[in-house]
Amino acid sequence: LPNALNYLAALNVHSGAFATAATLTDEVDSITEATGIPPLRYAAAMLAAARGDQPMVLLEWGMSNATERGEGSAVGGGFWLTALLHNGHGRYAEALTAARQACEHEDVVFYGRALVELVEAGVRGGQPDEAVAALDRLSERTQASGTEWALGIEARCRGLLTDDEALYRESVDRLTRSRAAFELARSRLLYGEWLRRENRRVDAREQLRAAHEMFGRMGAAAFAERARRELRATGETA
Repeated sequence: LPNALNYLAALNVHSGAFATAATLTDEVDSITEATGIPPLRYAAAMLAAARGDQPMVLLEWGMSNATERGEGSAVGGGFWLTALLHNGHGRYAEALTAARQACEHEDVVFYGRALVELVEAGVRGGQPDEAVAALDRLSERTQASGTEWALGIEARCRGLLTDDEALYRESVDRLTRSRAAFELARSRLLYGEWLRRENRRVDAREQLRAAHEMFGRMGAAAFAERARRELRATGETA
C-alpha cells in the first residue's frame, strides 16, 4: 500500500495536484510509522523539489539513506531533484552541477529527467555544448517513447537551444494534450522568458501570466517567483 500511494502521489505532482500529493505522502508516512517498515519518501522529496522548498531536508535524508542501503537509482533521483530545485530558483550553476551528477550513470528511472534539467541548466548556465550533448541523448528516448509528454519536453529543450519560437509553441501544444501540467507550466515560463528577451513584452505577458497562475495554483513557489520576476521585467505586476 505505501508503494502504491507513493506512485500515486508522484503522478499527482506530475499532473499539478500538489495538495493531493501532500495528502498521499502524509498517508504513506502514517502507514510506514504504524507498521515499522522503512520510510518511503521518494514522492515526498519530488513534491518538495517541485515546490522549491528550502532547505531540502528530505533530499539530504534520502541521499544518505539511499547510499546506506545501496540504492543507486535513488542516488540518481536525489541529484535529479536537486537539479530541479535549483532550476526552479534560477540557480543554474548549482543545477548544472547536480544534473551532471545525476547523469553520470544511465539510470533507467531518472536519467531522462536528469537530462532535461541538464539542458536547461546548460543553456542558462553558459554551457551550450553540454546542453546540446544532453539533448542528443534525451531525444533518443523521447523519440522512442513518442508520447505527447516526451515530445513536448523535447520540443522545449530544442527551443532553448535554437531560439525557434515554433518549438516553444509545439511544446505548449503537446503538453496541453498530456497530463504533464507541471511541465506545461514550465514550458509556458520558458517561452515567456524567451519572448521577453526578444522584447515582445505583450506576447511574453500572456505566457508568463499563464505560468504564474498555474504555478501559484499548484503551490510551486520557486517557479511562481521566477514567473513573477519575469512579469515584472515586462512592466506588469503579479
